[in-house]
Amino acid sequence: MSELVYGKEFISNRNPNPIPIIKNVHFGVVRQIVDERNDGSIRVYIDQVDDSIKSDDNLPICYPLMSRIIHAMPKVGEIVLIIMGISLENFKGQKRGNRYWIGPIIENYEDIKDNNKAGSARPRNQSFDPINVGSINNKNLEQDIYPIDNLNKDDIAIIGRDNTDITQSPNKITLRAGKHKKNNPREKNDKNPSYSVLEFIDDNNSYGLTVGDEIYLISHKGRTKFKKVLTSDDLNEIKQNNKNGLQLQSMLYGELTVEYLKILTQAFLTHTHSHPQKEPIKKEYVVALETKLNQIQDLLAKNIKIN
Repeated sequence: MSELVYGKEFISNRNPNPIPIIKNVHFGVVRQIVDERNDGSIRVYIDQVDDSIKSDDNLPICYPLMSRIIHAMPKVGEIVLIIMGISLENFKGQKRGNRYWIGPIIENYEDIKDNNKAGSARPRNQSFDPINVGSINNKNLEQDIYPIDNLNKDDIAIIGRDNTDITQSPNKITLRAGKHKKNNPREKNDKNPSYSVLEFIDDNNSYGLTVGDEIYLISHKGRTKFKKVLTSDDLNEIKQNNKNGLQLQSMLYGELTVEYLKILTQAFLTHTHSHPQKEPIKKEYVVALETKLNQIQDLLAKNIKIN
């Protein structure tokens, strides 16, 4: 009987004719994205295993070990973990059996957008050292840019390729975009990040929060109609108020609107005229109404649009 120990050969003494099992878990560099059938397949070069394979086109196909419910493809040049099947015909090369990948390994969270640069520049015969990754990805509690900087043990996070992430706490979900300054992943964006927070507090309290420079609330049943699925190009047209010549409407500040309506009502009910057809005598509420009319644009929340 043969047994496997990660990284070492192991021969069981319970079998009089044991078969040596060589290391079948490796780090490798992604050389090609195949994915012809949307199956997540890639080609990966493994140092000291694929030395005899000179062309990347001849590297064995590797299939994802992770569920395809989650779409997270590596880039060419990134590092992945490879689990190799066993073939008694040949322990190396294409006859070694199926290969399965897990990854990508993020070598530096601050460079997650260009994480593949290090792998692309790595010579074929240079091994990948995961210990170095652990030393690079230290927590940055001051910046708080990446979820790994402040996650609790019960939290789950998905980090995007550049400037987005989703964090799920036991009773809260936070979705962020623009967490760091544009093209500068080492500088936290404390000016205009866009984010949404949904939190359940108890059976009587929950809330939703959405923050951004501009917010668009578009209903399929609104007065201004748009196509059912909007693209980023459509959104740019909407922002310029040029979508089919139709215009979105600004929201109103509720309390300011109520204040205005109270003054309008009082001015209407209490105003007097010195003579028929003459302008009303400018008493308190009439003067206040004139002031409010000059400020009527202030009732509009111009950065929150509805249809």
